[in-house]
Amino acid sequence: YLMLTDELEKASMMGLTVENSTYSDLYTQKNYGNSAIEAASYKGKLYGYPVTFDVPFLVYNKTAASSVETFSQLIDYCHNYTVNDDNQNIEQLVSWDVSDMLVNYGLVCGSVTIGGESGDDNTKLSADKDLLKKSLTEFVKLRDEFGIVRTETTLDSCADLFAQGKLAYTITDVSHINTIAESGISYGVCSIPALSDDMQIENISENLCAFVNPYSSDVQTAKAVANALSYDYAAAVNSTTGLLSSRTISINSKEYKDTYGKIYEIYSTADVKAKFMGAAYFYTKFDIMLHQVWDGTDIETSVNSFLSELKVQ
Repeated sequence: YLMLTDELEKASMMGLTVENSTYSDLYTQKNYGNSAIEAASYKGKLYGYPVTFDVPFLVYNKTAASSVETFSQLIDYCHNYTVNDDNQNIEQLVSWDVSDMLVNYGLVCGSVTIGGESGDDNTKLSADKDLLKKSLTEFVKLRDEFGIVRTETTLDSCADLFAQGKLAYTITDVSHINTIAESGISYGVCSIPALSDDMQIENISENLCAFVNPYSSDVQTAKAVANALSYDYAAAVNSTTGLLSSRTISINSKEYKDTYGKIYEIYSTADVKAKFMGAAYFYTKFDIMLHQVWDGTDIETSVNSFLSELKVQ
């Protein structure tokens, strides 16, 4: 069966997982990267067969913009923007879905820990309050610079606007890259810009894996199918679904590498979304905090409310 690794602890405790041991020599960081292997593992043992993933990144219209490393560079671009023959179709310079948790999680710059490095330790709930407040202060400044109204933008609307050649920059994810890739727009991919020189983005990734049910009538065949989905046919994932395979070796052509190579690079350094039972509650509270501060709630108030949920003093 296919499952997001968010549910791995629950599935494991219900006895619905079999260790990925028959093909374990194939499931290494060489073939899948650290994020995929961490996501497929629970309490130090590998259970999943990584199939596909989601992670956020910045895309830019190459006829109107270029790669940036910090949001200050993006702000300077907006302040100095002039219309010419190449960019005359652009209607909006910068926009993204500021309500989406996965897209915006990295903008707190690693100040929040939910589940530890492997995402399966429910005792590792903490936050660096000073860094969290500092990053949220910079986050709110972006609202004022770019004029984004939270309730008026979605990942879908931004991807569609970009695909029409009307948006210069947007933060998007793997689930929407096919819309952009098929549009014919000349685009580039780079990491989400740093909030400042000393506040780098730390993304999290979502991961979909195949798992084997121990109650299957033929466990060995089930393992072979899981291996085929995630390893043997990895290169077919994109052409079949529009998503990207977790197996990095599926970048088997220069065109594919040039198009998606940066996304894999970003994915390889992303933390994994927590997979212990109850983690969704903390992500929801995190999401609420982001929405509050973007909509104008005092940062100190929102942060204290969130930290009380983590029981961090």
